[in-house]
Amino acid sequence: MISVVQLENWRAYRSFELKLYPGATFLVARNGVGKTSLIDAVRWTLNSQLPAQSDMLHGSATSGSVGVELTVGPHNVQIRRSLMKGRSKAPKSEVIAWIDGERTQNIENIYRLFEAEWSTKCGFLTRAAFITDRFLYSDEEPDLRLHLGDVFGLDNLHRAIKELGPAISESERATKAERASIAATESDLSEAESELEQAKLRLEEAISLEQTKREEADRALILVHEAEKAKTAANKLKLWHERRSQIANAAMSIVGQTSPDTDLRAVLESSERATRTQVSEERERLAVLSNQIQSIEMELERLLEAEADCPVCRRPLDDQSRDAAEHQHRSDLKAAREVAASIDLEELVVLEAQVRELLRQADDLGDAPAQHNLPSGDFTDLRVSSDAAREAHDLAIADVREAEIRHIDAMKACEGIRTSLADRTKISLLFRRHATLETARSALEATVSEVLESQLGPISEEVNRRWDALFADRSRLRLGPDGRVTRPLETQDLEFDAFSSGEKMIAKLLVRLTVLIKTTRVPFFWIDEPLEHLDPDSRRFVASTLAHLGGDDALAQIIVTTYEEPLANMLTDQVGSHVHLDYLCTAPLS
Repeated sequence: MISVVQLENWRAYRSFELKLYPGATFLVARNGVGKTSLIDAVRWTLNSQLPAQSDMLHGSATSGSVGVELTVGPHNVQIRRSLMKGRSKAPKSEVIAWIDGERTQNIENIYRLFEAEWSTKCGFLTRAAFITDRFLYSDEEPDLRLHLGDVFGLDNLHRAIKELGPAISESERATKAERASIAATESDLSEAESELEQAKLRLEEAISLEQTKREEADRALILVHEAEKAKTAANKLKLWHERRSQIANAAMSIVGQTSPDTDLRAVLESSERATRTQVSEERERLAVLSNQIQSIEMELERLLEAEADCPVCRRPLDDQSRDAAEHQHRSDLKAAREVAASIDLEELVVLEAQVRELLRQADDLGDAPAQHNLPSGDFTDLRVSSDAAREAHDLAIADVREAEIRHIDAMKACEGIRTSLADRTKISLLFRRHATLETARSALEATVSEVLESQLGPISEEVNRRWDALFADRSRLRLGPDGRVTRPLETQDLEFDAFSSGEKMIAKLLVRLTVLIKTTRVPFFWIDEPLEHLDPDSRRFVASTLAHLGGDDALAQIIVTTYEEPLANMLTDQVGSHVHLDYLCTAPLS
């Protein structure tokens, strides 16, 4: 039995504590306060397999928790499950618990204690012992068949049925495949061989056509390459003539005008040799003049230094002879210097360098490139023709591949038919195996259904006893082993989805209560707004039933949320002390 529920930053609740007592407790609150959130908090804490979600936190809080204190058999258990926002979208969850005041290190021990004391799995508990308006219209029903199998010791049968499922599916697949493979006859083989021959002829034609198209594409591509080479050669020749004209124009002042047919390198080589010879001759001439000037200067100096004798012949010199000799020396020196000054060796050297550079450029230019003859037709037309030929070849290749696939498929079909006609024993073995597996599963399911049908009798009778008390004019409920609820009519069964809202709530309420009481030792039951969709008589019946059941030996505690305050007040006055009334709010009441 649950004695205390504590909420911290849980949905609408910032900080909340609720103390609960044995018997039936009606929690009165207006819509939107958080009645469903309270029930969700308790069931989330009692089942660690339920995930943590961001919308469970209050407002902008980054962490929250739910604490539940309860009695489990002879033990006092406190369990607190917290959730914290992390970097991922889903928050993190952590569970801590105490048994008789001592903290347990292995949280799974808590949930194993629940299952052992209450005789049910936590997954079934949190689906069966908690009813909210959301569960009324959802598919998240507790697995009654599996639960009853656990209760009545049918685990091994359920496991065997589950293990047979994949084996039967694989057997059915293999049987269908084998049946399809042996469905052929001799006429099918004859037809397949004819198709194979046609596919072979089609493949040969496609290969021949592909070879033709490949040759056409190759020829077209060769023409394009030749045209590209010719165009490239023409561009090179044009550039060569432009460069030759530049060199010829630069050499015009040295070698004169040359015709386009003139061997420019030969002309420049001749000019380079002549210029080089001229430079050499002028250098020699300049050297001779330099020696001559030096000799005259020395003789003039000796003459001026001589006293009475000639510095050459040592004969006596008179003034007239001295003057004549000095005049002659000075005249010769002036003439030699004038001749030396007239020689511009630097200009000749520059000219020689220019000729040499032009010759180097002519050597680099080399001979005129060979000219290729352009193929007939426009270059663009040749490219278009080549592209068209290549596309035709690609289509021919695709035809070959398609013909190859058809030929291979035809060969496989013939081989498969021949094999199936030769051996028909495998299918019979597969049929036998599949029939055996199906029979085994049917027998196991029949056994389970038979056991559950026999055990469901008391449960179904108890449900209908209470159903008859409220709906005496309506057909009784039929409860199947899988938890399916129907009502038999004259011609067919009325499915649960066709029930009215009130019938759905009452049927689900009665089935859940009865299953909990008859097949488990769960001491509590929580239900959210069970009176909302009911007419006044049904409301009083349901409320009274819940009030009387609370505190019963089989079900010690029932928690009912409602906004029907007058009805709850009436029950607390009429039924007895085990019926309680409390008010639910997310903030202190003024």
